[in-house]
Amino acid sequence: MTPSAGPDKKPMLVVLDTNVLISALLYKKRLGKIGDLIEQGSLTPCFIASTWRELESVLRYPKFQPKIKSLNTTPEEIAQSLSLQSAIFPDPNNVPKLVTHSGDNFILATTIAAKASYIITGDKELLALKKFKNTSIISPVQFTQIVL
Repeated sequence: MTPSAGPDKKPMLVVLDTNVLISALLYKKRLGKIGDLIEQGSLTPCFIASTWRELESVLRYPKFQPKIKSLNTTPEEIAQSLSLQSAIFPDPNNVPKLVTHSGDNFILATTIAAKASYIITGDKELLALKKFKNTSIISPVQFTQIVL
């Protein structure tokens, strides 16, 4: 079942952890299908202001600059393009504290704001939750097997 952004269907709302999203956008080999679905408008990545700022910061890491340059783009252009395909919500007043890494709790907060269908992550602690509210927490491989 491939998600569709046709006239009758809304894009699927998903929360991707930053590592998964960077891999999908820059290193298309394994996660390219996710990046393709975002570009096609079938998936809408969801953020809160804090997770969006984290993504913008990570895109500027020196280790990603050679790859970004090889794609003839800049971190700012990637962020600008992605912002047009994303849903960005304000930071909530309360952030859940269910996992030890505080950044991962912001992923959970994003899920609440977005009412996303999936959290797509490689984080073992988040994956161990399996579900948060009505949102399934799955790995990128599981996502491609279930949704694609």
